[in-house]
Amino acid sequence: MTKPRLPADKQRKMVTRAEDTTNPTYGRVPGTRTIPELFQNGIINLDSLF
Repeated sequence: MTKPRLPADKQRKMVTRAEDTTNPTYGRVPGTRTIPELFQNGIINLDSLF
């Protein structure tokens, strides 16, 4: 008897659309952004009943 498999157990391959480089003089690395910058430029998804 085989163990039931979940969809998350399926092996998937990585698909890359493009390998582009960006200009480092524009913006910041996401990990170096300050908390105020994250709040100013971020989007907050909220669950709503309406």
